[in-house]
Amino acid sequence: KVDAERVLVLSDISLDSSGLPAKPSMMWQMMGREGDTLLVNGQVQPTYTAGKGGVERWHIVNSCAARYMNLSVRGGKATIIGKDSGQVANPYSPASFVIAPGNRIDLIVELGEGVVNLEYTTVPHPDMMGMSGTLYKNYPLASFVPSAAATVTAVPAIATSAGIDLRKQTPAVRRTFTLKMPGMGSGGMGGMMNGESMEGKFTINDQAFDMSVINTTVQVGTVEEWTIVNTSTMAHPFHLHVWPMQVLTIGPDAMTDVQYQDVVNVPAKNQTVVRVHFDQFPGTTVYHCHILDHEDLGMMGALEAK
Repeated sequence: KVDAERVLVLSDISLDSSGLPAKPSMMWQMMGREGDTLLVNGQVQPTYTAGKGGVERWHIVNSCAARYMNLSVRGGKATIIGKDSGQVANPYSPASFVIAPGNRIDLIVELGEGVVNLEYTTVPHPDMMGMSGTLYKNYPLASFVPSAAATVTAVPAIATSAGIDLRKQTPAVRRTFTLKMPGMGSGGMGGMMNGESMEGKFTINDQAFDMSVINTTVQVGTVEEWTIVNTSTMAHPFHLHVWPMQVLTIGPDAMTDVQYQDVVNVPAKNQTVVRVHFDQFPGTTVYHCHILDHEDLGMMGALEAK
């Protein structure tokens, strides 16, 4: 039981001179578009009323096309109890946390006696070369102002069930998925500056998405281990539809707890290792980069479970 339960959808947008969504430039498609205006539930810096000293549950969704979000809760205490479609094995309270495009985070928030802000700090990447627009530091996305007394002020007992630890099972198949995008040299970015299309130049295992091709076939009932390799100098969020992925490592960091996500970060020039239990749901779906322009330009594959 909590004093309030909220869904907070984070997004960004750029508008042209006529007030319509601006078309992305070639550079924004390449490096990931980040809109000029930050929104929470479609509003700029909304203010919500909250119970004084109350305990709330927040469901935060990063629906940005490409923006990674480093978030913090100023004036209160946030405890992470779940990510994406899964719960965490051991709830924890970091000073800040990063969610990639497509990630969701589930929080228990202990409000203070005063105003509580959900704040955002820019997560830069080196390829932007000064094109990131505004750089934010502790920018208040939304404010929660105490009004009446809260009905729930004590943190509820949190019982979590993170799921089966697939590290204890032997994978039926081990696969590698290599994410590639054009580079900045001639033939890559240089060629596209001269008007070449980027369509099909974003690939997984050297293949751009083709509606008529099944890229990966898996057997229902089996566990697979996937190593997702990022050859580029910017991070990519990798999303698998239908089945959650147990995260084993992200870059050099190994997970100590059981953690399932359906969007996992793959750091620049690094790799992420996951295991997937294809326990049910025969049929066809997709996996892709969750930087949406990268997906549209080819960084997606089709998967069939039989």
